[in-house]
Amino acid sequence: MRKSLQQRNAEQKLRQREYRERLQQERRPSRDDCARVLMHTYFLRFAKDNEATQDAIDGIVKRLVHQGFAPDLSYEVVDSIVKKYAKGRWQFRRKPHLLNPNGRLNS
Repeated sequence: MRKSLQQRNAEQKLRQREYRERLQQERRPSRDDCARVLMHTYFLRFAKDNEATQDAIDGIVKRLVHQGFAPDLSYEVVDSIVKKYAKGRWQFRRKPHLLNPNGRLNS
């Protein structure tokens, strides 16, 4: 017999929670963690070259538009990210679950 949508959603929620807990215990970065580090590194490296930064922004927006997002809103979001990462020297949020009780990174 086929499971109800509610039952499938509850099981999926449990699987996702267990998956996130496993990643946390293993200290394995998620795809989003890697993407944030990549983006931060990229924009810091090219922040001094306005032309390279603008080319990167245009390329990102072009891909977002190809996926169906609005061009003007895509530029708005990407520009705000660039300002945070490159111009504002914004740093990543801490990952307290990776620290030991002394506040140092676990090895």
